[in-house]
Amino acid sequence: MKRAVITVIALFTLATAGYPDATLRVGTNPLAYPLSFQLADNLQRYVPIAAGLEYGFNVSVGYQRNPRLAWEARLALGSVHQLAFLSQIHGGLCWFPFDRNVYGGLFCKVWDFYNKQTEVHFFNTAPYLSVGYRFDIGRFYIDTRLNQTFAVLSWSSLEHTRPGIGWFLSPWPGFIPILPTFTCTVGWSF
Repeated sequence: MKRAVITVIALFTLATAGYPDATLRVGTNPLAYPLSFQLADNLQRYVPIAAGLEYGFNVSVGYQRNPRLAWEARLALGSVHQLAFLSQIHGGLCWFPFDRNVYGGLFCKVWDFYNKQTEVHFFNTAPYLSVGYRFDIGRFYIDTRLNQTFAVLSWSSLEHTRPGIGWFLSPWPGFIPILPTFTCTVGWSF
């Protein structure tokens, strides 16, 4: 996970160097913070869908030097419950085809679901598509989006296990076969 974070930071730095008229956006997903605390079972089950499956501390950094394209990276760190810690890093590109507020995006998310009791890591990589709208209020912004994951590559630190890949359209495929998640980011533009 450390390598992934360092790689994203290095690529972001290289991509943004030398463009003084560009816009930098830094934000957070406020719906993710309470998910690191113990909540009622129904809340713990359904609220993560409204928080984009992000838990606890999170930060979003976006960079736009072209009116039609923006880079974005996200980092989220938090406890899923008492026994598990989840660290996530996302990276992707947003395309603004109509105006400066409506966009579509292609992202990739890498996450480590760590079981603190067994000390086993479950790693996953998943591409996903986003459709969103960004409300600009002066330098303040609110970014709302729907995210649809469509595949996942998984592997673990358990001995005698192999990586697996498959379609992934819902966190609860037996209950709802296709389920996008929602993300709301609030932040500041520089």
